[in-house]
Amino acid sequence: MIFPDREKSTVVAEIAHIRSESPDGPRHDPNYNEDVNGPSNLLLLCGKHHRPVDRHEELYEIEELEAWKTAQQESCRTRLAANRQRRSRICASHLR
Repeated sequence: MIFPDREKSTVVAEIAHIRSESPDGPRHDPNYNEDVNGPSNLLLLCGKHHRPVDRHEELYEIEELEAWKTAQQESCRTRLAANRQRRSRICASHLR
């Protein structure tokens, strides 16, 4: 969710709710017992997709958004692990 433009990078991620706090909001779940503003109910979306996800809630079910979140988390873990390995190799090569 980084937009490269004219040799600059801009983070374009927005924090979206999977379930709305408001009863009139998208995907409101009165049975949801966790903090609606807590990390388990938040998802990063780009500005292009945030509005459609909220405005067309019938097209974006909670299960699908949770799957998106899981995929994002797994991708981040994989990238962080690769960066740690790369840094370890660089440090080890400097110690030789």
